[in-house]
Amino acid sequence: MYVGHYLWYGDTENGIAPLPGARNDEYRAHLIEEWLTEKHNGYCWHIEKNKWEVIRAQIKRAVLWRSEGPAKEYQPYRLTDRLLKRLLAIYRKTGKVWTVEDFKQANEDRRDEARCKIRAAVAECLTDGRQISRATLAALTGCSPNTLKKHADLWKLFAIGSGEYNRGGLSGFVGPLFGKFRRRNRIFRFRSSG
Repeated sequence: MYVGHYLWYGDTENGIAPLPGARNDEYRAHLIEEWLTEKHNGYCWHIEKNKWEVIRAQIKRAVLWRSEGPAKEYQPYRLTDRLLKRLLAIYRKTGKVWTVEDFKQANEDRRDEARCKIRAAVAECLTDGRQISRATLAALTGCSPNTLKKHADLWKLFAIGSGEYNRGGLSGFVGPLFGKFRRRNRIFRFRSSG
């Protein structure tokens, strides 16, 4: 599946960060399923017949591909002294016993919530005809610039100055707005009619 390879290696030109390794398997699978749900355009028989077990098996196969050789196992939430102190401090503050899985789930929930906010803000900007930039999205969503950079796959193609995917507007050609433009080293001035 090409989407799996695309997410593994990323696309710096379009602002999609690479998600390599076993630690990103689950997230890549989540993104692929989300992408298939939104973009199958009615052509996937398995989605139309609601046969998600077949689709998830294919996604798992695509996500778990590896080159030959031993892979290092990455454990994202290791039980370190710092984490134990943090768990103890939270227990004293809230009275609830927190686990590493709770931290992991909270991070995933925050990630999904941020993606929903960004997706809604992009849709709002496109509907209103506003230009999309990191600053605009930060103001609309309340997300930090770092969070927006992590989820650039949702908005980068529509952003100001994103090359061939530019929606047009003022960023393409602003010369006439300033009264002149340059062509073959000659400056042409515009006269106002009034």
